[in-house]
Amino acid sequence: MQLTLEGQTKDQVAIERIRMFEPPEGYYGAFSGGKDSVSLYRATTEAGVRVDWHYHLAVEAPEVVQFVRQNYPDVQMHIPEKSMWRLIDEHGTLPTRQVRFCCEDLKEIGGRGRLVLTGIRWAESPRRATRKMLETDKRRRDKSYLHPLIDWTDDDVWGFIREKHIHPLQLDVIERCIVLWSNPGETVLTPFMGVGSEVYAAVQLGRKGVGIELKPSYFKQAVKNLASVQQKVEVGRLL
Repeated sequence: MQLTLEGQTKDQVAIERIRMFEPPEGYYGAFSGGKDSVSLYRATTEAGVRVDWHYHLAVEAPEVVQFVRQNYPDVQMHIPEKSMWRLIDEHGTLPTRQVRFCCEDLKEIGGRGRLVLTGIRWAESPRRATRKMLETDKRRRDKSYLHPLIDWTDDDVWGFIREKHIHPLQLDVIERCIVLWSNPGETVLTPFMGVGSEVYAAVQLGRKGVGIELKPSYFKQAVKNLASVQQKVEVGRLL
């Protein structure tokens, strides 16, 4: 992990931030089970502060929910008052990057009157690159956010996960979904490909995979990952 100008690692800086802003009642931790969430969870644990973790359900696969329950049993799960399908009907459109009602109405509804701890990072998107480390919710003024990992790069996150032996969502969860809901030879589409995990698993399981990713760094890593799995498949066929 990169060193700061003060000679600290970024995880040390993040832990200091978490300790510095700890409110008397503790943090409201926003959890999703993703790589940024599990990294934040670990950093917060090492900071030794008070926090209650919350996972607001939307349209997650059952395997994701199972992963969180098994590996993070202290995380409280919340079922939304309105389903995604009802929100789509009310808004008259599917959620998009510009119309983010899926997050605003399902994921970001908790933490009123609290300081919310999140894993948001500048490197995630141009929109998030404008966020501040400590900020007030624009829609709900009684709610504030602290993003202690905000200056972490993707490499910082994965390096922290490897160093701390953290177990993010595993490929076997993705593989189970693909086996359950597709047949060999069919095409698996993932509109938010990231580093290519779903396409990687699809190819391994005898399917075709199509992935869409806007972020260049994720796309480059996905290309590397998929090149390696394609080579493995071709070697397997030769044998």
